[in-house]
Amino acid sequence: MKWAGATRPLLPLAAVTAGLASGSSLAAEWTMTPSANLLTQAQQNPRLAVDDDSKHDVSSGLGLTAGLGILRRTERTTLSVSPLVRAYRYDDNNNLDRDEEALGITYGWVGETVSWDSNVSAARDTTLTSELGTTGLTQGNLRHESWDVSVGPSWQLTERWRLRANAETYAHRYPDRQSALLDYGYSTAMLSTSYVASEKLVVSLFGTAGRLNSDGNTGNTDDKSANVQLQYSWSLLTSFGAAIGRSWVTSDTGESRKGLLFNLSASHVFEKSSLSFNVSRRQAPSGRALLTEADEASVNAATQITERLSATATASYSKRRNVLRSFNFDLQEVRYTRAQLGLAWVLAPNWKLGFAAGSTTQQVGSDFVQGDLTGRGFEVSLGLSWNGDPYVR
Repeated sequence: MKWAGATRPLLPLAAVTAGLASGSSLAAEWTMTPSANLLTQAQQNPRLAVDDDSKHDVSSGLGLTAGLGILRRTERTTLSVSPLVRAYRYDDNNNLDRDEEALGITYGWVGETVSWDSNVSAARDTTLTSELGTTGLTQGNLRHESWDVSVGPSWQLTERWRLRANAETYAHRYPDRQSALLDYGYSTAMLSTSYVASEKLVVSLFGTAGRLNSDGNTGNTDDKSANVQLQYSWSLLTSFGAAIGRSWVTSDTGESRKGLLFNLSASHVFEKSSLSFNVSRRQAPSGRALLTEADEASVNAATQITERLSATATASYSKRRNVLRSFNFDLQEVRYTRAQLGLAWVLAPNWKLGFAAGSTTQQVGSDFVQGDLTGRGFEVSLGLSWNGDPYVR
């Protein structure tokens, strides 16, 4: 959520934050860690199309991912740079071929009572990736670009009290313009305070304010929220979290709506396994340049079967609909369900062989037409990944 004029003020603020590095300790340590992954996969209905002619299409191809992690540490600062490139090629369906790039930069400065954190990220992918579970417009392989900048300080007021502020702005662009997808920018500001009530319990209060700016005819949208959050550590192995809040949304056209936001989470670590789940409702923009209400739930499990063999299982569900909908009715509602099982075998200290099988269901439309607009996809993949030894200088 953001203010209308937040984009430009953030740029000099980010520059000032980055300039704090000049006063850091001269003893800097650089670490560089390369990584790569090669996979072959077969997908049924990779576009999650709803027409009968496409539901049974099967495409097979190769995917290659290469990344480099660059880390610079001093006594007070941490700088991380993470470029990533990815390419997919399909012999039997060239329309699925695509190249994707991403870059993430984080910078942190720590003082005695004040610390600063800033992040810059950019991505260049396609709607096959960006629109899954958001707008549901995955039938095309259209270019999508995004960037994100955030910066904010934290103050340690006392041993128990902490205050934090953050400003963020990001934009999404669709160069291969499609009528249903619109460029938009979203800016938010957040202020929070946390109190350590005990060794096990942390209580937080936070508020947000934001603005969604659309390049289309949907108009601009303002949103605010007030929230309270509890984090409780039952033990070193078990933790719980809960948050609840109220939101207020208004648009340039005079529409307004109040809403409920929440988050529930729990995690437990066993001797050789781990289990976690999360249920939440949040507000976020979509590629239709509209603010959406997202109900989400996920379960993640992992286990170490042997010293070299591990397994993972994940399941997630989301439902997105417009926040400013008339009579609680939305023709653009998107429901997305995903389940995946994975196995990983450590061949050598730097090499890992992975197998995964997954299923995806995407429903677009209102309740009474969802059965006619359902796309289902299945895929299996076999991948070989390599993580290089860190180079320290």
